[in-house]
Amino acid sequence: MHAPYTPERKIELVPAKPNEADARLIMEWRNDPVSLEASFGQKPKVWEAFWEEFRSDYFLENCPHPLFARIDDSNAAFLRFRPLAVEDGDEPRATQCDISINIAPEFRGRGLAVPVLEQASKYLQAQGVYTVIAEVKSHNFASKKAFLKAGYAFRGVQSKKGVSVMVYQKNLSVTS
Repeated sequence: MHAPYTPERKIELVPAKPNEADARLIMEWRNDPVSLEASFGQKPKVWEAFWEEFRSDYFLENCPHPLFARIDDSNAAFLRFRPLAVEDGDEPRATQCDISINIAPEFRGRGLAVPVLEQASKYLQAQGVYTVIAEVKSHNFASKKAFLKAGYAFRGVQSKKGVSVMVYQKNLSVTS
């Protein structure tokens, strides 16, 4: 059992690697029942298909690569970023991205989501990202609370794959 997060405990963001070990860990967390309930695709991932998806969709050239948040030398969360088009029809670019967070099952309920999201904002800002969007299923109260506490503003509700989705946005000032 992991202790609750306190500010004295350092969170380190480390790049995920496009290798089988990282992919298997991410798939394991993603297939956890709590994660499946929060995901837009609620069917468990199957290794062969996920391995291909991981290599082709998670490490895009025009977007920051995924990260693990580590605490006490353990992977505690996974962050994925995807580029967003600036306007309809525009090519997605790295200045705007969406964010997904998955807290490892053994670290849930320990107060990590907000500090991990805050660290991710600093990382994205350093990468030249100025707008971050989070889409959260309306019944995912933990994520809604975490994004708000991490400085995201509620932007509205939309439907995605027939599901009510809350949209949150955080604007980052880009450092030069």
